[in-house]
Amino acid sequence: MKKWLIFVFSASLCACSQMSSKQPVEDQARIIRGTQQVVVSEDPYTLAKQILNGDETERDYSHLVTLLTQAADEGDARAQYALGYIYRTGKGVQKDYLKAVEWFRKSAENGDANAQDSLAVRYAKGEGVQQDWNKAIYWFGKAAEQNSVYAQTELAKIYMQGKGVKQDYPKAFYWYQQAANNGSAAAQYQVSLMYARGRGVKQDQLKALQWYNQSVKTKNEHV
Repeated sequence: MKKWLIFVFSASLCACSQMSSKQPVEDQARIIRGTQQVVVSEDPYTLAKQILNGDETERDYSHLVTLLTQAADEGDARAQYALGYIYRTGKGVQKDYLKAVEWFRKSAENGDANAQDSLAVRYAKGEGVQQDWNKAIYWFGKAAEQNSVYAQTELAKIYMQGKGVKQDYPKAFYWYQQAANNGSAAAQYQVSLMYARGRGVKQDQLKALQWYNQSVKTKNEHV
């Protein structure tokens, strides 16, 4: 893959319109704004988050999509995920759930945990695809194996509530435990409740108290 150069902000927006789509990626990777040069990122995924969270113009978004598509077509999983996010939210492009799913799937298949989470959510909601809880669980499982706390918590909720599957408290406890071990205060609280009630695990009031105290400690650490 061609090396992604540092994105530089300088001079004025007019330079963007002068960039030909046939120019090398290195030349296209300069977005112009303001008078001060600021190093943004060499990473297209990080850059996407920076621009999407900033006040960039529609032209900047269009240019970003071009750059990310070039990277995504070369197999960059983070760029593929960023494109999925752009099309899902309609940031600077027409919202398109089908394209969002297409890019999330490519990124997920390339091992990106964020994309696996997002693809799982699409299947859970039936957004851009037919609702399919089995596929939602599959992709949440892939992300959870990479220690995605979000995926671990969602799997716990699915088994706790019996969403699209048979209610399974032991599996719910297992995934809450994984998320709790990874530092989720909410999951630690759920583990505490499950120990207190003997739901999915042998009742143990001492462990219930220990996990409750841990959840309070974790929560306070993030205040």
